[in-house]
Amino acid sequence: MDFSQLVKQRRSVRHYEIRPVEESLLRQLVEAARWAPSALNMQPWEFIIVTDPEIKRQLGDTAAILGIKWPHVKAAPAVIVICAKKTSTYARDDCLLAAQNIMLQATDLGLGTCYVGGFSQDAVRALLSIPEGYIVPGLITVGYPANVPPAPDKRPLTEIIHTNTFKGRGVGLSAHKRAWQAFWKIVRGKAAGRPAKAGPEPETEALPPGALLGGALSSKPLEEESLPPDALLEPPGDLWRHPDESDDDDTTA
Repeated sequence: MDFSQLVKQRRSVRHYEIRPVEESLLRQLVEAARWAPSALNMQPWEFIIVTDPEIKRQLGDTAAILGIKWPHVKAAPAVIVICAKKTSTYARDDCLLAAQNIMLQATDLGLGTCYVGGFSQDAVRALLSIPEGYIVPGLITVGYPANVPPAPDKRPLTEIIHTNTFKGRGVGLSAHKRAWQAFWKIVRGKAAGRPAKAGPEPETEALPPGALLGGALSSKPLEEESLPPDALLEPPGDLWRHPDESDDDDTTA
């Protein structure tokens, strides 16, 4: 596949077909990872390929942010856990470069991936018997896509390129708005995965706009569409469904 097309076709895939990924393909992903650049060629990475259903279930229990868990960690046929030996200040950076190689190689092989950065490192180290002296930069779920989200909107090239100096231009409100909208997608996904409760819901105080972004948002709340009537119903089938498959934001999680 042409490289320029490859990078545009990669997506954050969160639901997969219920069939295993061949070991030979998983090894190809790690082979691509080991060719990533690293500081002083120290190659600090180690890769744990997890396919055992029970270990994946426990691994999924460690993956959460703000109390919101990622069901695709448990549902994916395989999870690649990236470990970094703390050989230098740049060990984590080196492993993130290797992670991108994995995701691009997976796209070329017809596989889907999603990078997950929100999880308990201590719990993962204990679960997988990772020795002292290693950090866990991230997890990558891998599988055959059951649904490939459409290409998200990207900031135009003219907006992100600077010549010689930054010219004093900072991050615009649009960036914070995108982050806020991505957060609400996660919240709606969490809600869609819960069964409906009987009786009225207790009143809770809404988070102020920008609460998760250090108050960077405008004080005026962003307009959010209301949840559909069946949003709290259990999704059908064995696969976790993103609540907005037709408008996926391609975020990592």
